[in-house]
Amino acid sequence: REDGELGSYVQATYPALSGSRAQSMLSEAIRDAVIVRFDEWRDFVITRSAKSAEGMKSEPDDYGLSHWGWRTEGTYFLGHLGETSVSLCMKEYGYTGGAHGNWSFFPINYMWDGDTVKEIIISDLFDGERPWMPRLDAAIRRGHITLLERRYANKDYVAEMKGDLGGVPGMHRGVPFSFSSRGIVFYFAPYFLGSFVEGDFLVFVPTADIQDMLAPDGPMGRLLK
Repeated sequence: REDGELGSYVQATYPALSGSRAQSMLSEAIRDAVIVRFDEWRDFVITRSAKSAEGMKSEPDDYGLSHWGWRTEGTYFLGHLGETSVSLCMKEYGYTGGAHGNWSFFPINYMWDGDTVKEIIISDLFDGERPWMPRLDAAIRRGHITLLERRYANKDYVAEMKGDLGGVPGMHRGVPFSFSSRGIVFYFAPYFLGSFVEGDFLVFVPTADIQDMLAPDGPMGRLLK
């Protein structure tokens, strides 16, 4: 955590591993990824709050309440911490003026390949010879609809939302995720699948829905052995 002017601050919480060389290297990868993000937040929040504090001395009428209390907070959702792979997703909440803050998600997925640490992308989980993308997209769509049905009692509204979604191809692309032996969670930030008032959507795809498409020696395949 670092505190700045006008009540501003940036802070981040993340897990650490210790033990084998692989776990130590994976832990360093987590830390480095978070620190890079932390530095970016600090350069914006702390630096700009300092400039605002200085500006208030000479032009106080140009600065209102929206210049106070700027902050960014990084917390995390844990997929798993294992011997040869780790998976988590950072939730990055920020307020930098205006009517309300907002948040987004940042994935941190790494595996140990026996010599170095490698970042995991979604395709690493699946068998490239199998048609996994349409199966995964359909599973994400089902999970999203389930969340809509739980969130809204107005079934007409849910039906309208389903219609607005269109098709499912590519629904997984570019979406932060974490994984475990239980399945994959996809993190859709506000505005991604609806308005801000609808919030985020954390869509869970159970392993059972995609298990036959997983790469046996991939990060999830190893967890299931």
